[in-house]
Amino acid sequence: MRAAAAASGLLLCLGALAGCDQPFPDETLVERLRILAVAAEPPEVGLEGSLTFEALVADPAGQGRPRELTWGVCFFELGYAAADVDCPGPSSFPLAGAGDRATLSVPALIAWLLEQELPVDPGDPGGGGELPARVTLFVGLRVEAPALPGQAAPERVRALKRFDLRLQGAGATNRNPALAGVSLDGAPWDDAVPPRLEAGSEHLLRPTPLAGSVETYTAGEPPEERQETLLFSWFSTGGEFRDQRSVLDPWLFEDLSKNRFKAPAEPGGHTLWVVVRDERHGVGWWRGEFEVVDEAR
Repeated sequence: MRAAAAASGLLLCLGALAGCDQPFPDETLVERLRILAVAAEPPEVGLEGSLTFEALVADPAGQGRPRELTWGVCFFELGYAAADVDCPGPSSFPLAGAGDRATLSVPALIAWLLEQELPVDPGDPGGGGELPARVTLFVGLRVEAPALPGQAAPERVRALKRFDLRLQGAGATNRNPALAGVSLDGAPWDDAVPPRLEAGSEHLLRPTPLAGSVETYTAGEPPEERQETLLFSWFSTGGEFRDQRSVLDPWLFEDLSKNRFKAPAEPGGHTLWVVVRDERHGVGWWRGEFEVVDEAR
């Protein structure tokens, strides 16, 4: 019990140093190496658990070039801008990864933190107050790809991802939202046969969350029951969206999850992504291919 309390206190103190998520780029047009999202499965974990991180990396100009991914759990002071944080860096806890995924063992993280002899008192978390149910920590990701023809240096991009560490309590844990697909002008998007869109044509898109993606949970003081709001971020290698983001709010009568899309003006193949996030660091995504033609056939 003493070891668990010490580990909980240490992680709580370090979690208080964490800043905010690095905001993803506002641009919906994906023309270069980009990290569109990072998901943790599960999005929250206990002191004895482990989780897997997965990155949604887009590299439309890379033609399948190799990518090197570096992962690390990071701790930094409040007030730092995400761009100023060296994460992953020399002071982060490195994660083993393969492809676009990496794994974290919480007991291994705790052991590493205790070895660092950090100037915090694990027996006195937050000035002697009670432990909260969870604390938010951050994982950093750096992606590097070889230079393309005409580039002087390799391409590098970074992102930060929140995940929750449960310190106490046995309530229902958050699950990642998921998308069954997207509807195109009221009909399901056919993943097997890419849709053919007339150049410059306009279309109505609507994401379709899987059942259970909007969860009910308890939060606040005094505790109250809430339903999650889902936020959708839209990306494509060509064309224009009316909105960068749309939302599914269970309290609104109007469906604000839909979006308008204008197809590119030139024929060719393209990719469209939708990233869905809930209010508790849960993330999921869907990817679809489409073809732009001179005229509808």
